[in-house]
Amino acid sequence: MKLRTKHFVGNEEELSERLIKSISKFTGWDRDKILNNSEHKTVFWRKIACYVLMEKFHWTNQAVADLFDYDVSNAWTQHQWVKKKAGNQETAFEVVPYINQLYHDLTL
Repeated sequence: MKLRTKHFVGNEEELSERLIKSISKFTGWDRDKILNNSEHKTVFWRKIACYVLMEKFHWTNQAVADLFDYDVSNAWTQHQWVKKKAGNQETAFEVVPYINQLYHDLTL
């Protein structure tokens, strides 16, 4: 079994805080709304965040689930939803700009 490691210089908590601040900067929402609200737009941003953390920073399902207070299967489902959209030429425009913006904001 291949172990997935995190490739972020710094710690998990630091990246988590930067992620929340980045989403807040783009949306104007506070931390509580980003993490706990069930509106369509906030759920969309959490899906993007799950994907970025798993794909770009190699976080495990469990680490992402812990951040957003999900169960592991929910974190995986959200990741797969974005991955499917990003991989399809007809729907990539719906998620790829957000993925890129969030990733670049976290790495620059």
